[in-house]
Amino acid sequence: MQVQGANVGVYLGQGTPRLHVRELRPDLKELMSILLPPAARVRRVWLPVLALLGVVGVADAGEDLDARLANGDIVVSVHEEEGFDIPPMYTRAVIDAPPEKVFALVNDCNAFKTYIPRVVQSSETSREGNHSVCKFLVDMPWPMDDLSSTVEATVSSAPGKWTREFVHKDGNFIRNDGVWTLTPFGDDGKRTRVEYKLHSAFKTMLPNAFVRSGQKGAMKDLIKSMRSRLVGHD
Repeated sequence: MQVQGANVGVYLGQGTPRLHVRELRPDLKELMSILLPPAARVRRVWLPVLALLGVVGVADAGEDLDARLANGDIVVSVHEEEGFDIPPMYTRAVIDAPPEKVFALVNDCNAFKTYIPRVVQSSETSREGNHSVCKFLVDMPWPMDDLSSTVEATVSSAPGKWTREFVHKDGNFIRNDGVWTLTPFGDDGKRTRVEYKLHSAFKTMLPNAFVRSGQKGAMKDLIKSMRSRLVGHD
């Protein structure tokens, strides 16, 4: 992307963040050297600040997504939608377990409280065929109120594809809808490509940017927890 005389891209995968700077003006180069010492601190401290200021951006384009997923990266992106201050989150990752095993976990409402971060209560209240009703409680940090949601879920499976779609029906969320899509990753069927769309919104006085950042972190923590539960590491 062009930023006042600089062509800057940032890759946020596992391992060391990489800052690619091309055709950088000398004064900007000196500024960036001050703002970004050393590389290990880029992701933790400065990169979120610089992204909010519009100085740098996350560069998904040009990277091989499948290679990143195979390497263990958890890719979370935001897709703006008209009419919504908080847009849906899209999470993509690979879990080293067969799709059937991953699907059994995401379709077990009673187990949500054991692996979904901040979910402290969860129970399936009804099930009929491919449809079920799931109720859960999310423990929010002070001073926010805890969040409850009752969702109606529909599951489907076809050769090479498993889905679980849910829609918010009751509780103090404004919106809490999503869909899990699982497909085999690789030829041996022992790994799963996970795609998770979540559109979640609730009443809060916090700035939208803060909420988005929290949701992105929560999505990564969820995948790490699933990996730990299914294969023993995140």
